[in-house]
Amino acid sequence: ARSIDFGETWEAGEPIDILPFTGIPGADGNNICTLPDGTDIVAISHRYGDGIRDHQGVELPLDEKGGIDFVYRSTDGGRTWGGRTAIAKYTGESRFLSLGEDRVLAAIRRQRWFLSSQDPPELWEQTGGGQDIINKQLYLANSYDGGRTWKDMRQLTTANGDCPGELVRLSDNRIVVLYYNRYPYVPGYTIARVSEDGGVTWSVERYVVSTGSGYSSSTVL
Repeated sequence: ARSIDFGETWEAGEPIDILPFTGIPGADGNNICTLPDGTDIVAISHRYGDGIRDHQGVELPLDEKGGIDFVYRSTDGGRTWGGRTAIAKYTGESRFLSLGEDRVLAAIRRQRWFLSSQDPPELWEQTGGGQDIINKQLYLANSYDGGRTWKDMRQLTTANGDCPGELVRLSDNRIVVLYYNRYPYVPGYTIARVSEDGGVTWSVERYVVSTGSGYSSSTVL
């Protein structure tokens, strides 16, 4: 939905096209990012059924399991959305930060909670996960074409559950990434790290923003 009076009233947009996916699309923790040319992009998560089984309870084939974040684009101020392009398999809750021109940095939750026939049975131990979660961490990726394609997918957090992430650029051009350190749930923390080179490298220091945590939403004052 869009507003032209600072949120007093809202105009509903048209439903987005999710076919051939059949699960409820999600946008938990995602953000709308405006590029310098005025294009808006947003990530929407798609699944078949619940990501493991279809709506009749039948287990999905491997190539249909899990979730995929797709980037949708709007060039008319959010009235309509289309031009869907996939980020990667097993992605969700992606957030974007414009770096100027067509350059975009993404913070992406990557999660898989099932084994494939090619996986060693002890894979969950190698990833630091559990038997019900193979991996659940925060990754970064870059786009050089306004979010249509993504390169240099790289893992930022190593502890299982340290996701999703939010990206904020400060007035001095440093970038802060905030993410949820969720396990154990009590107390849990919101953690921040800082990059001085556009998201290529990050501080070793981890700053505790809050004790007790949820999905962050921040602005620069």
